[in-house]
Amino acid sequence: MSSGQPSKADIPKCNYCGGPLCFEFQILPQLFYYFSVNNEVDSLDWATIVAYTCEASCEGGVAYKQEYAWVQLSSPSATVP
Repeated sequence: MSSGQPSKADIPKCNYCGGPLCFEFQILPQLFYYFSVNNEVDSLDWATIVAYTCEASCEGGVAYKQEYAWVQLSSPSATVP
């Protein structure tokens, strides 16, 4: 997405129990500083990444479960030359 926020329809159901996913955490672009990412044309860039996990914290029978990440990309027009 280049703007806005995800709607409930954008967030899928849990792959293991079929229940709803809920907001778990958000990653902001300030993390670039800690990754030592330079501000280059082809460099990694996003406005926000939001991770969603199963609301019921279901077991699902596996050690590592697939979650859902919603990514909002930075607008090219919002970057400073």
